[in-house]
Amino acid sequence: MSAVIGEAAAEPERVEDDRAELRLRSGGQIVIDRRAQTVRYRVPHAVRADELVHPYLAPAAAVINRWQGRESIHAGAFAVDGRAVGVVGTREAGKSST
Repeated sequence: MSAVIGEAAAEPERVEDDRAELRLRSGGQIVIDRRAQTVRYRVPHAVRADELVHPYLAPAAAVINRWQGRESIHAGAFAVDGRAVGVVGTREAGKSST
């Protein structure tokens, strides 16, 4: 995973068998190359490594999982007394802040 500062390319989003180009809500772009096994981010401003993991990793993970024949769900979870509790909801439902 790597990131550079810049605007998204003008091309429309696309997901193909070996490559995906997705737009970020922030104005950036993710380019996923299946054969090279790379995920490259173009972001409009500097981001910390933890920001690449959340929230920027979710769309890349969803595409890679689809290529692997797996379904994805964006949710949150936390551990309590040796058990995991899942938190699901629509966008902006408060999963991360919970």
